[in-house]
Amino acid sequence: MGENNELTPENFFSCWKEMFKKNKQEWAACWDNNREYTKYILGDANDGIIHQIAEQFRKKAYTEYYKLDAVFYDENDDFLNLSYGPRTEYCFKRLQLAFEHENDPCTIYKELAHLFTINAPLKVLVTYSCKPNPEDMKDYIEEQAGNAQDIDQQILVIVGFKDDNKEINWNGYTLQNGKAKKL
Repeated sequence: MGENNELTPENFFSCWKEMFKKNKQEWAACWDNNREYTKYILGDANDGIIHQIAEQFRKKAYTEYYKLDAVFYDENDDFLNLSYGPRTEYCFKRLQLAFEHENDPCTIYKELAHLFTINAPLKVLVTYSCKPNPEDMKDYIEEQAGNAQDIDQQILVIVGFKDDNKEINWNGYTLQNGKAKKL
């Protein structure tokens, strides 16, 4: 990822696109299968794309944390870990990133509402275009954020889509105070 490993919306989006470029064939192979695709993104234990991205920022990723799809944390952020069978459960003092992945863009308002309640310096929602023209997603994101003009938090929204050549592409938007701005 280069020299700058600060966890910002711009750096995360850049890393997301780099990870896609690096793993394009695997990513594309499961694109049309929601279950396999989500598993590819979140992974099991330490093998999903989200874990690889966390490593780029010198963070650790943990999936399915209190109804969040994934979180990033620093090693010194955990205050309790308990083993239950094959999985260790963690409790964190602080989160570095909250991550939601939503295959159905019609329900991103639920994921946005959830992210608004989470205390983390960076919040990320990955979803997919439901508009024939992916550029129309900016207005759609604002619409889905509802009456969020008074919520002074920033959420990175990454939107995947296939272009006219059936190639997978990504647009990134920062959502703050109810307004989306394209990166």
